[in-house]
Amino acid sequence: MESRTAALGWLENERPNVLACIRPANGFALHDLVIRLASAMAPFLRQAGPWDQAVGLHRTAAEASRHTGDQRALAAALAELGVARRFMASYSEATERSSDSTARPMPTSSLSTSVRTRSRGLSSGHRLSPPLLVEDEAVDVVRSPE
Repeated sequence: MESRTAALGWLENERPNVLACIRPANGFALHDLVIRLASAMAPFLRQAGPWDQAVGLHRTAAEASRHTGDQRALAAALAELGVARRFMASYSEATERSSDSTARPMPTSSLSTSVRTRSRGLSSGHRLSPPLLVEDEAVDVVRSPE
C-alpha cells in the first residue's frame, strides 16, 4: 500500500469479508488462524469499530484459544473483549461475562505486553469498574499464584 490511509481504506472495505471468515474458520477447527486474525484485527476494530463486531470476534477468539490451550491468546481475547464492552458502555454484560476466564494459569513472565500494560498501576485496594473486571480477569488467566 502506498500509505497508511490507503491501507486503512482497504481494511475498512475488506472488514466484512475478514470477519465473515472467522466463525467458519473456528467451525473447521482452524483455531490458530482465528486467533491470528483476531489479533491482527483488534487494533483496527478498537479504533474504527463497530464494537459489536469486535465483541463477536473476540468471543470467537476466546473460544478458539480454549480449544488450543493458548492461555496468552485467551487473555488477549478477553482483554480485547473488555475494551470493546467498555467502548459500548456494556457494563452489566462485562460484569456477567467476567467469569469467562476460567482457564489454567501460566507464569507471570508469560504475560503479553498488552495485557500487562492494562493491569499496571492498580493497587490492591483499587476497585475496578465493571468493564475493567473482564480485563482484570484476563490478566488473572495468565498470572500464576505467588
